[in-house]
Amino acid sequence: MRRSLKTLLVVGVAGAALVTVVVVILVYYQRYQVFVMPTADMVPTIPKDSRILVEVVDEPRIELFRYGDILAFRSPRDPSVLYVKRVVGIPGDQVKIVSKTFSRNGEVQEEPYVTITDQAFTTPSGRLDWLDNMDELRIPQRHVFLMGDNRDRSADSRLYGPVPVENVYGRVIQILE
Repeated sequence: MRRSLKTLLVVGVAGAALVTVVVVILVYYQRYQVFVMPTADMVPTIPKDSRILVEVVDEPRIELFRYGDILAFRSPRDPSVLYVKRVVGIPGDQVKIVSKTFSRNGEVQEEPYVTITDQAFTTPSGRLDWLDNMDELRIPQRHVFLMGDNRDRSADSRLYGPVPVENVYGRVIQILE
């Protein structure tokens, strides 16, 4: 009995070590990268200061992305900055926001992951109440419409428009803490 317990322990430790080595190799070869979420834009899904594992996409293609995917992407305004947001619109979709309620192709979307408060998004230059409403917009080809889950605290496609698929860096596949 003691021998089988010892064998199980050795096998368990060896398995854990193998998984660790595989993850290190994948990260080393930059197929996956770890980032820290510096903002509260994706709360409650990704808490501020959490580490996230991103699967790097070498050649972004629109077919790779689905509604609900969480993407890391280069800011349309400053390509040196990476943002993390959720896909809510793909090419050809018509998106609209009325009183903080998001609609896609004429249908109100159930978004249980979204945090909405009665607070307006605020920047150093003032409140952005206009983010609560958005006229209907058709998403152009090779673009995605991305929004943060913490809608009242997220600078996203409502502010800078649909994001070119070429700006996508990768897909968030794991929240590490």
